[in-house]
Amino acid sequence: MRSDLLRTVLAASSLVWIVACGGTGAGLDAARLPASMRAPYRRFEARCSRCHSLSRPLSAPVQSVEHWQRYLARMRRMPGSGINQGDAAMILEFLTYYTTVMRREEEAQSQGGEVLETVPSEARSGDAMADAGETERSDDAP
Repeated sequence: MRSDLLRTVLAASSLVWIVACGGTGAGLDAARLPASMRAPYRRFEARCSRCHSLSRPLSAPVQSVEHWQRYLARMRRMPGSGINQGDAAMILEFLTYYTTVMRREEEAQSQGGEVLETVPSEARSGDAMADAGETERSDDAP
């Protein structure tokens, strides 16, 4: 009797986890990225898809590196995220590139213009997440 209850609770918990953390959803084709962004993108894809679709951060109206730093600090504290300091630095590098280059590139192409590929220096630093600290506000989300 007790083992049946335990199995039912475990099954229900698993179902809730699968629904809440389902799928990678709407990621990017890594071949579209410059070679220097493929490893950071793959880290972003592997870690961030554990708990939400990739379209969530990719479609977020975030424009600043500081916002991504706060958001990543918050995601690092989530149980099961698996995001360590090194992961966070790589993910920040990709998200900054995506926000500052790819989105502008897409906008420029839709308007017939051209955009140079640049990544802000603060996103390239391995210390970028250390600067964000672990005490950042947790109410910032994409």
